[in-house]
Amino acid sequence: AERQQQAAEAHAAELDARCKELIANLDAERAEHAGAIEEWRGRFDAEHRAKEKVTEQYWDLNAKLDDARMTTETQELEIMRLKARLYDLLIAGKEM
Repeated sequence: AERQQQAAEAHAAELDARCKELIANLDAERAEHAGAIEEWRGRFDAEHRAKEKVTEQYWDLNAKLDDARMTTETQELEIMRLKARLYDLLIAGKEM
């Protein structure tokens, strides 16, 4: 009976050691995957920030284009007004 007890204790110790080894392997694998996930998250965040920056730059350029169009339209209207004034002056000069 004592030999059976010793054999059972030895087997339990082997099982305990094997369980500890498996747990250590799982912890190492989990840590390895956690690193990969963090690396992926970092890349995803960087890509997201880059897309946001490009979008922001797009809207900034779009606003500048709108401003340039309005400035051009204003300048064209001023040119038309000056041409009309010049035409009026030419007509007035011919009438004199």
